[in-house]
Amino acid sequence: MKPNYIIIPLVTFFVAAIGSWFTSGGMEWYETINLPTWTPPGSVIGVVWTTLFILAAISALIVWNKAQRNNRFWRIIVLFLANAGLNVFWSFLFFNQYLIGPAVWEAGLLGLSVIVLVILIWPISRWASALLVPYAIWVAFASFLTFTIWTLQLPEISTINSFEECVSAGYPVLESYPRQCKIPGGATFTEDIGNELEKADLIKIYNPRPNQIIETPLFVKGEARGNWYFEADFPIKLFDDNGFLLGITPAQALGDWMTEDFVAFSAPLSFAAPSSLKGKLILEKDNPSGLPEYENELTVPVYFKEAQGISQELMTVKIFLNDSRFVGEPYFDCSRTIAVERQVPKTLAVAKAATEALLRGATQEEIYQGFVSNINSGVRIQKLTIEDGVAKADFDEQLEFQVGGSCRVAAIMAQITETLKQFPTVDSVIISINGRTEDILNP
Repeated sequence: MKPNYIIIPLVTFFVAAIGSWFTSGGMEWYETINLPTWTPPGSVIGVVWTTLFILAAISALIVWNKAQRNNRFWRIIVLFLANAGLNVFWSFLFFNQYLIGPAVWEAGLLGLSVIVLVILIWPISRWASALLVPYAIWVAFASFLTFTIWTLQLPEISTINSFEECVSAGYPVLESYPRQCKIPGGATFTEDIGNELEKADLIKIYNPRPNQIIETPLFVKGEARGNWYFEADFPIKLFDDNGFLLGITPAQALGDWMTEDFVAFSAPLSFAAPSSLKGKLILEKDNPSGLPEYENELTVPVYFKEAQGISQELMTVKIFLNDSRFVGEPYFDCSRTIAVERQVPKTLAVAKAATEALLRGATQEEIYQGFVSNINSGVRIQKLTIEDGVAKADFDEQLEFQVGGSCRVAAIMAQITETLKQFPTVDSVIISINGRTEDILNP
């Protein structure tokens, strides 16, 4: 048997196998994208390609056996090989890289190579040339199908601007670290993991991991080099995406921190109700000097469990902050407050929503203006009832944690009372902590 009867079928099988491997790897993604209604079933496409590869192999064998070994012959052989490469490369672009746009252009080149083959082979063997005509017709159809698929993705692709939106749209995720999501247009979105990789030689966090869903209380665990601590601790802060400080706690070293090695730490963190779905946990290097050149921090993006189902429709409420602009004046009124507006998810429990907004505290801009909150970070309202004009608000023990001085107590009471009395159904307010109304918020 002549070698060409072995080599040509083997090359054909090799090309078909590689293309099939790329295709099978991208089928899960293919089933999620928008397809025209007239897209052939996968089983039909498989049969068509199998038939076309057999016809192409027979055509190549006829040419090999009949053609003289001249320039035309070698141009045909090179073009057959180039066509095989283009065939595999289309599967790679479309099913492996999800690059639908470039695949359209590549399909055009593939079709052009088939047409040139038909023309070059015609003088040698009309049968061999005719065997490639179905191939040319199918590639033309496949090119138009690819183009149509590409246009169908464009409206959706134009709205995707982040890793989360890419994943929500059903596009494939590359299991790298950080993970990456690719859309048909070729753009790649990388998951935000904060600056964990950049700080890996200084501090490591084991819980929560980047983009973990968290709830209160949160138990933070990890390890940091000894110089990240001062007096065996460093501060941990939790912010939501609107910049509100939800909670703060010291991380305690679980070993001798006077070392350059890694030392384990842990910290329980209770935090206030968030105003957004996402937030960030900040692990600050303790910097008693206050000098900016010694500042450092690890940022860990997180998601809040309780915010998963909150309404996207907003409403406006007021919260009352303490007005510290006149704190230096004689007879300063510690209970003096000022109203500021907050946008909260629309709800029937509007009084509770306003109270939760109050517990998130002041923005940086408000603080610069002299409007502050004297309520501790991380306070939670546990229960709120309004009956016969009386609002009964029960908070957790964080409300009175390390609270001292009659002025601060008056400020806290005024903030809560005025925030609730903005509603016409509230005439007076009773504040409790874990159900206790006596001996709370003692100066």
